[in-house]
Amino acid sequence: MNIGSVIRKYRKEAGLTQEEMANRLGVTTPAVNKWEKGNSNPDIELLAPIARLLHISLDTLMSFREELTPPEIREIIRQMDKMFETRNYEQVYEWAVERTKEFPNCNMLIWQIAVVLDARRLTGTCAEPEKYDAQINAWYEIALGDGREEIKHHAADSLFGFYFRKKDYEKAEEYLQYFSDHDPMKKMFQARLYKAQGKTEQANEMFEYLLFSGYQTLRSVFCFMIGLELAEGNVEKADFLEEKKSALADIFTAGNGRECLSEKLFPQIKSRVLDHSFSGDAGSDIFYRAAMIGAGSWWTENSSKK
Repeated sequence: MNIGSVIRKYRKEAGLTQEEMANRLGVTTPAVNKWEKGNSNPDIELLAPIARLLHISLDTLMSFREELTPPEIREIIRQMDKMFETRNYEQVYEWAVERTKEFPNCNMLIWQIAVVLDARRLTGTCAEPEKYDAQINAWYEIALGDGREEIKHHAADSLFGFYFRKKDYEKAEEYLQYFSDHDPMKKMFQARLYKAQGKTEQANEMFEYLLFSGYQTLRSVFCFMIGLELAEGNVEKADFLEEKKSALADIFTAGNGRECLSEKLFPQIKSRVLDHSFSGDAGSDIFYRAAMIGAGSWWTENSSKK
């Protein structure tokens, strides 16, 4: 909503005509008309009187700047980061506070400002880091209340880190509820909490789960990529991917033979490709399906049925 729309909306709610509003402010009726049509904006010295007359805050009046585009946000953050080269932390902090007041409803900007200030006070030359705890935490909480999942997720991440650094592990754990159970970061954060609380066994179990679930994901991706390359007849590329998949398997399985696709199934698939009997149909070709899941046991159980 632009400032003209805000003025028109609240003028009507206040029961004022354009002429009455103009008389109260000492301007002409056409001037108010132009504001409301968006043809011009009030002079800056009139903003406070307009807000008082309409019984609204300046933040509400200025809501035409409530959101910024990603490039605009990046530019503000770039300016802020650059300022640390010539100004002290307190000066940059005060500048940042003014930006949050200028764009009070842009939660992505507020979150990014909080992140920069949070990091700078810990790694820079801030004399009293804890002095800014309350405000930075408040900005994170504002972002957490945003309706957009992306911003809420970022804020929960930051708040977890905020309280984890404070060793308030119980409070940090509260923010894990904002992460999906399918998000690996939730398990990563939980494992960090276990470790910090001396629960070494639980931490190791969680880290191992993350490690091997990541391996299974990578393995599946390799299998699909190999199958796609074979379907296109790109045997050399399939060979290359198979080598990489086998190397990955060696890291996790210590070469114990679990990757039987390399030993038994992969040569069979290549042979089918070379003699042109490979259909490339994931639904009907038994070799393609085996490549997709990369399972030797599947091959052993089903090869006799072909």
